[in-house]
Amino acid sequence: MALTKAHYRMVEGAVSNVLDFGAVGDNSNDDTTAIQAAINAAELVNGAVYFPAGTYKITATLVVDNTIKLFGDTSVGSIISKTTNDVVAITIHNPSRTADRCVIQNLRINHEAATKYAVEWNAPFGLAIDLRVECADTGFGCLLIGDEDVPPETEDLGYLFTAIHCRFWRFTDIGVRVNSRGTLYNFTDCHVSSVTDGSKAAYFNKEGATILGGQWGGSGATSIPVQDFNTERGIVEVIIFKNLFFDAITTIA
Repeated sequence: MALTKAHYRMVEGAVSNVLDFGAVGDNSNDDTTAIQAAINAAELVNGAVYFPAGTYKITATLVVDNTIKLFGDTSVGSIISKTTNDVVAITIHNPSRTADRCVIQNLRINHEAATKYAVEWNAPFGLAIDLRVECADTGFGCLLIGDEDVPPETEDLGYLFTAIHCRFWRFTDIGVRVNSRGTLYNFTDCHVSSVTDGSKAAYFNKEGATILGGQWGGSGATSIPVQDFNTERGIVEVIIFKNLFFDAITTIA
């Protein structure tokens, strides 16, 4: 009886190792095409993309259109380095409502784009665990939930997002930006801070944000820990803070 060799595309939830698609992880070779190929393969089976320890240089945005998980060994050892072009490092978007419940875990992104966020997450039910974004005092921002080019009252894809034990660090403008009319944004034990004067740790436009523990603020700069877009417009919103440390902040009148 002839046997058919199983291929990873046949296995639901299969893991795509970026090295198997030609990535090198030496911070010298351009691994963009290889990583995107691994993402595309994982999307066929609602699988996962694994980044073994290494530094993966990319020169263009990695695009996720379907439900997958991106994960590494640790947020210290598995690094995506995006320093050459002024573009987003990873965008998770939901053109046909297909990219819900994506996960990023145990990854670090070195991000120095002067006008772009490191991660743009415009899909529901997102989860980030031990995600570390380092902007080196040159990168604009770390995480955008929703679409900044769309009015928040009409943007409804980015909602029900959770970040646990993440670090968003040394951005020049905004650490975390929520621009969606959805609800329930949960941040637990996250460190979001910058040394750039006038930077904002968080800029929320919608209700239902909960920040539990962690540090949000300046780390030596005159900065703003959390700014609420709707409060500026005279709309009463609900943001819950517990066990939170604000560092070196400026009070907004």
